Amino acid sequence: MKGRPITSEELERMIAKVPAVVLASRNDGDQAEHDAAIVASWERLLWGLWWSGLRMAEAMEVYWDRTDRLCVDLDGRHAMLRVPAELEKGHRDRMLPLAPEFARFLESTPEHQRRGRK
Repeated sequence: MKGRPITSEELERMIAKVPAVVLASRNDGDQAEHDAAIVASWERLLWGLWWSGLRMAEAMEVYWDRTDRLCVDLDGRHAMLRVPAELEKGHRDRMLPLAPEFARFLESTPEHQRRGRK
C-alpha cells in the first residue's frame, strides 16, 4: 500500500481550504459568482471521491452517458457502476454496486445535468 485512506477530519480540513487554494491563483478580476462555482466544483469532486472510493484518475473517467467508459447506472433497483470489458483487467463487462452514500450523492444531480463526465 502506497498510502492510507484519509480520515474524515482530513477531508473536512481539505474542503475548508478549497476556497483559499483555488482562488489564490486568481487575480484577473473574475466575478464572484464564477469563483463560487469553481470552488463548489472542487468541493463536489472531493466529496465524490470520499463517497465513491474511486481513485482520482478513475473518478475523472466516470460518465453519465458513455457505455464505452466507466458509466453510472441509476436506473435499476441499486445504483451501479458499469465497467466495460475493454477497461477491465479480467476482460469482462462488470456491474459494480455503488456505496449507498455515493448513490445518494449522484442522485442529487438534477436529471438535465446528467450527461458527460459525472
